[in-house]
Amino acid sequence: MSISNTNKNLVVGWLTEDNIPFKDKSSDADQNVFEWLLHVDNLNTAIYTMKKFPDRIYIQHDVRLSDKHRELVNKKWEKPKLTSLLLGLTTNLTTFNTRYQILLDNQEFIGVRIYALQIDLNKNDFLNEYLRITEIFNVVLNQLSASLGIEVQKLQQEQKTGEVNPLAG
Repeated sequence: MSISNTNKNLVVGWLTEDNIPFKDKSSDADQNVFEWLLHVDNLNTAIYTMKKFPDRIYIQHDVRLSDKHRELVNKKWEKPKLTSLLLGLTTNLTTFNTRYQILLDNQEFIGVRIYALQIDLNKNDFLNEYLRITEIFNVVLNQLSASLGIEVQKLQQEQKTGEVNPLAG
């Protein structure tokens, strides 16, 4: 049995033991890239091994903007406001000492990818890293929700009243 299959069996066993629901998506994954791929149902989390690095296990969360938020951020905001949002996100992610990637599509901000990498595999370290990345995901989600929620509310108020609130930042 390869190290990749051994790791998959360990991860599946640990998720099952701790009642963490998941689905094996290995058959749906790009066979040229992934050895195996699991999705944790409730958080849109991917746990996988890549063919290029079969001894490494990745735990990944993607935070994607809705179409409404993408339009707001990329079409209606001025660049300094978007830069400020991205700076706040990257500052938090750097503070948490995590790996991340700002997701762009044709130079438009569409979300954030947060991931962890594990090589030395034991249940305690795996679950601690899984929980740590999940908590960071929640912080980023809350930060985006607060920032974008306030902006959407201001935009709706401006559209409703037809005037800009001079006290709104």
